[in-house]
Amino acid sequence: MSLVLTLSVCMAPVRAAVISEQQKIDALLNDVEGHRELKFIRLGSIHSSREAAQMLRTKLRFAGGRVKTADQFIEYIASATQSGHTYYVLYPDGRRIPSGQFLRSELKRLTGTPIATSAKR
Repeated sequence: MSLVLTLSVCMAPVRAAVISEQQKIDALLNDVEGHRELKFIRLGSIHSSREAAQMLRTKLRFAGGRVKTADQFIEYIASATQSGHTYYVLYPDGRRIPSGQFLRSELKRLTGTPIATSAKR
């Protein structure tokens, strides 16, 4: 009887902790800052991960309460300048990808769930 109970407990679905949208945004900012091996390109200038995170925090602060979700953060704060110039992530091997693509991948990794693009620029 105890073997059956043990197996049923071990086989119970594991549920990930639900995190708030603000926690997701904070995790993305910390993730950007923590990727010291990456460079971030903004308006043709190359920035460190720390500089990129600081700039994104400043933009987020200026956005105030208009940015409520991680998807909105990626779409409106972390993907491009106000004038529409795309931000890029530069890998040590020379690969360059749009920052929105990088952050969606990181969000999926952090939360274990995919995020869909909800808004177009």
